[in-house]
Amino acid sequence: NSFISQGRNPNRVSHFSSGWKGSENIDKVINLRSPLELSKDGKTYEIRGVARLISQEYEQNARLPFSQIYINVENAPSSNKTEMMGAWLVDDDTGYVLNLGNFFINFRGTGSMEHRIYQFFGPYDTLMLTREPLPAADPFPHELVLIGDLK
Repeated sequence: NSFISQGRNPNRVSHFSSGWKGSENIDKVINLRSPLELSKDGKTYEIRGVARLISQEYEQNARLPFSQIYINVENAPSSNKTEMMGAWLVDDDTGYVLNLGNFFINFRGTGSMEHRIYQFFGPYDTLMLTREPLPAADPFPHELVLIGDLK
């Protein structure tokens, strides 16, 4: 299932890639792993997550870079009145951290978010999900819950 327009005629056999327009496209599924284990009622649960990152250096319709990310989480600690889950992209070369937004985890430990932005995600190396306080005291990531590699 491709969300990215391929920019070519599928009926014509060609040796050109779909990125012939001179732009880079990223369509990647990211498995998120956790350094934590959640214990509840004597049972240990593994916090799991998956994300799908779709990014175009040059989107045909808007003529701008465009990116989407879909995140799903299972078995995470549920959100309450004082905390929520935050999503961050990290550029390992420069240390720059981009906040994608926050979302709540329900009492079953599941949550999801979708984020769209006119920006290319090519330079970023890592996706982090963190536990963030409410209200946010500072614009930096807090306690790490899940992490995944983009490269």
